[in-house]
Amino acid sequence: MSKAAFIKIAFALAVISLYTYVFGVMDIVSNEHLIINDVQLSASASDSDSMSEPPKLTEPAELDVSNKRMPGLADYNSPVANYVAPSTIDEGQFTTAATTAPAVTEGIMTLPTFTNPLTFSTMMNPASTNQNSPTPVGNPDSTSERFKIISGGQVIEGNAFNIVAQVVQGEVGGYSHFHDEAIKAQAVAAYTFIKNQNQKGRTPTLPAREPNERVKQCVRDVWGIAVYYNNELAESVFSASSAGWTSSAKNVWGSDIPYLRSKETPFDIQHDPNRNQTVTFTADEIKQNVQRVTGIQLTGNPDNWFKIINHVDGVYVGTFSIGGRTTYRKDGKDVQITGRHMREQIMGFKMRSAAFTFTYNRNRDTFTFTTNGYGHGVGMSQNGAHILAKEMGYDYAAILRFYFDGVEVR
Repeated sequence: MSKAAFIKIAFALAVISLYTYVFGVMDIVSNEHLIINDVQLSASASDSDSMSEPPKLTEPAELDVSNKRMPGLADYNSPVANYVAPSTIDEGQFTTAATTAPAVTEGIMTLPTFTNPLTFSTMMNPASTNQNSPTPVGNPDSTSERFKIISGGQVIEGNAFNIVAQVVQGEVGGYSHFHDEAIKAQAVAAYTFIKNQNQKGRTPTLPAREPNERVKQCVRDVWGIAVYYNNELAESVFSASSAGWTSSAKNVWGSDIPYLRSKETPFDIQHDPNRNQTVTFTADEIKQNVQRVTGIQLTGNPDNWFKIINHVDGVYVGTFSIGGRTTYRKDGKDVQITGRHMREQIMGFKMRSAAFTFTYNRNRDTFTFTTNGYGHGVGMSQNGAHILAKEMGYDYAAILRFYFDGVEVR
C-alpha cells in the first residue's frame, strides 16, 4: 500500500470517529434534557410529592413538590356543631298569654319579619373585609404588660398574654368548630376589655382555662391590637349569642354608648345554635321564685299571671307584668319588672336570654319559656362572630367593626 493510500484511509477513519463522537454526545444531552422535563412535569402534578425516588440530576432543579395551600371557606362548610333542635312539648291544652310578643305556636317562637332584612351579599362584601386588617404591633413573648381578673372566685394577676389566652380559652376555646377569625376577634375584644377595666381600677370577672396551642396562636396573631372609639379603649363587651338583634347598653345597663346600640343580625335566624331553646318550670316553682324575689303572691288562674307589655331592641322583652303589676318595692324603692329582671333575678339565669315568649300547659300545670340568643346580647356575639367568619368570609377586624359601630381596630 502506498503512503498516499494509507493517509486517505487514516483520514477517513478520523472523520468517522469524530462524527460518532459528536452525535453521540448530542444524543446523551437530548436524553438528559427529556429526563429533566419529565421530572418537572411529574413534580407539577397533583400527586407529585408521592414520587418515591426522583431521578438523579447532574444540575439541581428547583422543583415544587408541595400540595400546601391557604385554607378557603370550603374548608369550613360543615354544619354548626352542637346545634340543639327546638324541644317539642307534649300535646295538651295550651294558652298563650295576651301580649304584644311575636306569635307562639306550642312553645316555638316565630320572630317578626325584619324591617330591613340584610342578606349575606349586601351586609358586606367578603372580598373587601381583609383590606383594612391591622398588622400585629406587639410581641407577646417579650411583653411586660400585666393584667388582673377574677375567675372562679379567685384573683388572677400576671402576664397579659397568658391571661388573655386563658380568657379566650374559657370563652370560646372549647368550641373546636369555631373559625380562627372568630377566635382572633374574641382575643382582641378580651384584650381591649381587660385593659380598659384594669386602667379604670376595676377587676373584671371572666372564665379562664388553660389554653390549647390553637388558641395561643390566634392570640399571638393579633397581639397588641385593640378596639378604639374616639382614640380611647372601647368597652368591647361580648356574650354567647344575639337573638336576631343585639341588645343596647342603654336597655341593659342604663348607659347610652354610641357603639353599643342595638343592631339587626338576621344571620342568627338561620345559623345560631341558641335559637328557639326551651326551658320548662312548674307553676309552683315560678310562684315561689316570684314571691321570694318580689313579694308578689300569685293566685288564681296561671293563664293570667304574666303578660309582656312591650319589647326593646327588636325582640327583647321590655316591661313585664307579673300578677298584674309591673313594679315592686325593695329597700324602699320601686323596682321595674323587665324581661331581663325575670330572666336574671327571678329565674336565676335558668332562661338563656330576655328574648322570650311563654306558654302555659294546663294539663301539666307548667310554663315553657322559649328563648332566642344566649346572654345579655350587648356587643359582640361569639356565635355570631363564628357565623360571620364561616359563612360570610369576615376576618377578625371586620367582625369587630360589624358589632361595634364606628370603632377603629388597630
